[in-house]
Amino acid sequence: MLYILCGLPGSGKSTWAKYKIKTSLEEGQITYYISKDAIRTMLHTRYAFDPLLEPIISDTARDLLCNLLDAELLIDIIIDETHITKDKRRTILNIALDYSVPTTCVYFTEQNNNLENRLNDSRGITDRIWDSVITKMKKNFEPPTVAEGFNKLITVSPQDIAEIL
Repeated sequence: MLYILCGLPGSGKSTWAKYKIKTSLEEGQITYYISKDAIRTMLHTRYAFDPLLEPIISDTARDLLCNLLDAELLIDIIIDETHITKDKRRTILNIALDYSVPTTCVYFTEQNNNLENRLNDSRGITDRIWDSVITKMKKNFEPPTVAEGFNKLITVSPQDIAEIL
């Protein structure tokens, strides 16, 4: 199964992914995790957004996904990214279709000021920067639907995230 996470920064995507990986391991299932944030951290040794590196980071994440799918392992894969538009999700869905891999979109519904608080706590980034980023992302956000081509859509609320913390 390919889990495609979808939600604004700070909505709980990485928290859910870590929980999913932990519970999968407890059940004897291996789940691989692909995160552009993790790739950014690997390149910078801390979280940093550099527009010049974004094409490389996107290519690296896509290549990791394709290499894992090429290996034909019996695993789950989580793609931890915002995927705020249908076009962004379509890229991953097309890869899944090419490999005949079932997809589950995990939609994180958090849309309020808790986003900024979670980001400041986890990344130490100033309010001023995230205010503008989140405002722009909220404006462009397109909630996912099964009609986009997902096999399944799961909705995760702020309460769900609070329960797994």
